Amino acid sequence: MKEPLDFADPTLYQNPVPAFNKMREEHPVFWSDSAGSWVVSRHADVVMVLNNLEDAQASLFKINDYAEQCPFGKGTAISRGIENALVTTDLPDHPRLRRHTAPLLTRRSVERDYAETVEQTVIALLEGIEEDTRFDVLDSISVPLPLAVVTKLIGFDAEDPLQLNHWAVDLTRSLEPHLDSDSLEASDKAATALEDYLQRVLRDHASTAPAGTVLQRLYQGMEEGTLLSEQEAVVRLIELVAAGTETTTTIIPAAFEAMTQFPQVWKELQADPSLIPAAAEEFLRFATPSPFTGRVAVKDISLGEHVIRPGDSIQLAILAANRDPRVFSDPDVLDIHRTPNPHITFGGGIHACLGQHLARLELITVLKHAVSRWESFEVATEQVVRRDRIGVWGYSRFPMTVQMRAA
Repeated sequence: MKEPLDFADPTLYQNPVPAFNKMREEHPVFWSDSAGSWVVSRHADVVMVLNNLEDAQASLFKINDYAEQCPFGKGTAISRGIENALVTTDLPDHPRLRRHTAPLLTRRSVERDYAETVEQTVIALLEGIEEDTRFDVLDSISVPLPLAVVTKLIGFDAEDPLQLNHWAVDLTRSLEPHLDSDSLEASDKAATALEDYLQRVLRDHASTAPAGTVLQRLYQGMEEGTLLSEQEAVVRLIELVAAGTETTTTIIPAAFEAMTQFPQVWKELQADPSLIPAAAEEFLRFATPSPFTGRVAVKDISLGEHVIRPGDSIQLAILAANRDPRVFSDPDVLDIHRTPNPHITFGGGIHACLGQHLARLELITVLKHAVSRWESFEVATEQVVRRDRIGVWGYSRFPMTVQMRAA
């Protein structure tokens, strides 16, 4: 029997929403042979699994003998990352690993310490864009912006920030529910290069890093023994580079693409910029950058007529849950007045994305300056190129032109 969702289908990469909607309504819980896991897609079910640590956990290396089954193999950079990552670590280790970066990424800390950097970076980037001249949003805005902010957060000047982005893009191939050998090889090669680079950064700069940076806090943690190993510190840096850039890199062009479908939104934001924060939440729901997150069952989980057994892998379809009509009225409409907007783009529970406030700030700041500077924009839709993957649903090319507002 054909699976409800074919993870290897190239058409899925171009626009996964119809297939995800159909899957959620017809097969909200099913076992996927191609992904080797259950796929769960209704909002209530996804939220339940996300928040129920007693029944489903993220510590893959401590459950179901994953260390033996890991498709990347023991001793690889990807396996070391999985073993020490926040997203795959549960209690009691999770708070210990989180404590060295979490205080720098609260809403208050982000607004206090990084709003000016984001503002200045966005202004400089937009000033480099000329009227009626085609530019790529990735190259001009959504790649350099998070790189500038993340390197400031970490506390070092990267010799080649774009190389960090290239490694992060390839590394996130490991998030694909269905992995082929080429993706495995590219992902581990990038993880190895990024691991080596950030290990050197840690060794060369941590002891002299400015106060209030991630490097300074990691160095302090290693000195005090509250962070157990250099490897754990390196993985914190890898997470910041990969997760701290990919969401923003994806959501900014996705927001402009969404506004080509719903052009009245751009006019509303120009007329009333106070709507931008709510609009940012709706863009995050409507164009969910990371369609899946994973868990492993540790107890029987009953969902409808299905029972997920201990040791079974679970893929939670965040993108499908964010379009669930049981929670969101007219879910396929971009509605910037939607309230409440309980999207789960940033996950939930103890594994909620640490960088979510930074990602929101970056998106909001780009929108604020774009609507004040540009009269209109046009996406060269026939030349937009999506990545050939679904784990992080993004773009490899996104050309646009803009017309400036009268002074």
